[in-house]
Amino acid sequence: MAVPSLLLNRRGLAKQLVFFMSSMSLLSQQQQQQQSAWAAPGDEANIQMPNILQGFQDRATKQCLVESLGNRECLVYAGDEQSRLYQKGANNQVLLDRLELASRALANVPPLIDSKKWSQASGILTGPMGELIRTMAELASASANDSSAVKNDPLKLMMVQKFKTDLYALSAALDRRDGATALKYHQAATDDLVAFVKAL
Repeated sequence: MAVPSLLLNRRGLAKQLVFFMSSMSLLSQQQQQQQSAWAAPGDEANIQMPNILQGFQDRATKQCLVESLGNRECLVYAGDEQSRLYQKGANNQVLLDRLELASRALANVPPLIDSKKWSQASGILTGPMGELIRTMAELASASANDSSAVKNDPLKLMMVQKFKTDLYALSAALDRRDGATALKYHQAATDDLVAFVKAL
């Protein structure tokens, strides 16, 4: 009878050994995954603790422009040159880039008129060219370094107004699906835009 009990013990031992080996392999896999998330030896934590006393002093001596919602910490103070929210006046390079994009978009209108794609042509007038008149007015005022220069400079004001009139006539011709009239006003608007750029 000793032989069957020895076999039972061996079977139980084999089951225990399989369970132990599988649990060890799972543990080693988990440990490898955890080690990949650990920092490399020699790396230091980059935790920046807020300076509470400096925050109190800044709050008392500076004007807060932007405040966080959660803990009411001031994110931007007035007078911080590196974190300025607003510029004084218009950035001429940005305005010229907008003008260039709008003029490229204006050049795409005649092929759409020829292929009778009226809604796409109207989409260009309201999309990429949507703020062209305002950009032209800002450029006119920025070139004279005076915010009221558009009111005082009748030549540039007339150029912006003439371009605006031709652009509205182009839009109306597109709404009526009148290709010949649309092309005529497109040419007039292009000429007005070129004259405005030369006048700057």
